[in-house]
Amino acid sequence: MQHAMRHAMRHAMRHAMRHAMQDAMQDAMQDAMRHAMRHAMQDAMQDAMQDAMQDAMQDAMLYCWLSRLYTSPNNNMRANAWG
Repeated sequence: MQHAMRHAMRHAMRHAMRHAMQDAMQDAMQDAMRHAMRHAMQDAMQDAMQDAMQDAMQDAMLYCWLSRLYTSPNNNMRANAWG
């Protein structure tokens, strides 16, 4: 009888351990995935923001350059000065 009890206990323990390990692994994996996703999203957002900022800056520079070119009284001088 004692042998059967010990066997059942060992079996239950092994089962519990396996389940605990699986749960821990799953949690760790999910956390890692969530973290990686958040990181990737942040990086993508930063890249997109930087690109947008650069585009906006270039557009603004171009606009300033063109408006300066066309509004200046001495167009030829201004055009030469700006290459």
